[in-house]
Amino acid sequence: MKYNFVTDKRIQIDGFVWHPQDILERLSSPELPGEEFWRCMAYALYVMKDDAEYVAALNDVKKIRTKFSFPQQEATTPQNELSVAPLRMMRPEGYTNNLPHKRKSSDKKISNAPKTLQYYVSGHKGMLREQQKRVDIIFKKFSEWGWIGSKTTSYDFNSLFTGEDRHCNIDWKKNTTVLSVLLSRMLNYKNRHEENLIVAQTGQSASSMVREQFNLTPNFDQYRLTEDDKFKIMLTLFILDVQNPLPLRYGGSDNDYDVSDAAFKEVLTGRLRITKGI
Repeated sequence: MKYNFVTDKRIQIDGFVWHPQDILERLSSPELPGEEFWRCMAYALYVMKDDAEYVAALNDVKKIRTKFSFPQQEATTPQNELSVAPLRMMRPEGYTNNLPHKRKSSDKKISNAPKTLQYYVSGHKGMLREQQKRVDIIFKKFSEWGWIGSKTTSYDFNSLFTGEDRHCNIDWKKNTTVLSVLLSRMLNYKNRHEENLIVAQTGQSASSMVREQFNLTPNFDQYRLTEDDKFKIMLTLFILDVQNPLPLRYGGSDNDYDVSDAAFKEVLTGRLRITKGI
């Protein structure tokens, strides 16, 4: 379902800032659990309540999901009354709850879902926004290079960097050697301050991620990598490392970045010394 919304408004859910179209894609996914669907749907309606066109689009998605994904809720679940959003999603920005919350042992669920890369830094909004910008650039570059297919949504790709166990449904198109080496170098990368790019998780390795997250067979034979493959792996790490400045477009503003391969090649040529670990 594709709409052309002319809006500067963004929707903040679960620590991420989403474009309205991305929220529609997320809600349209049949793999989004019912509880998450209703929570996100209610909050999106609350945030975008003044945009009649977008509210109509949300209701279209709701009708389709209700009919094909969980029809039993149509007549029996009060969550279908979309004006009633869950309390935690309806609280105004800046609201704080002073009551202590004790996690019950029953709240903890054992998941068999594969691990993702723990890249995002929680609790630091400025850093989180910068990291989200970098991941968005990587998503666009991977799509441009043909490394991932059109079935991969920006939401699924973004979730690969959250550190939460889940199937990200990444439609990997490039050979498994590039994937294996890329994941290995991401997991072992340190920036110039000797800080890890990815937070280490117990039992996580490049091999296990290739098998469990991508359902492929790992291959680390680097002789299979072309010079172009090596450059693009290096470029991926360079972009994800927030210590590295992004190239600005000539004559543009401070936030007008030139993310073409040619611009990055020019930057990397003079900065190879800071790509230690790549």
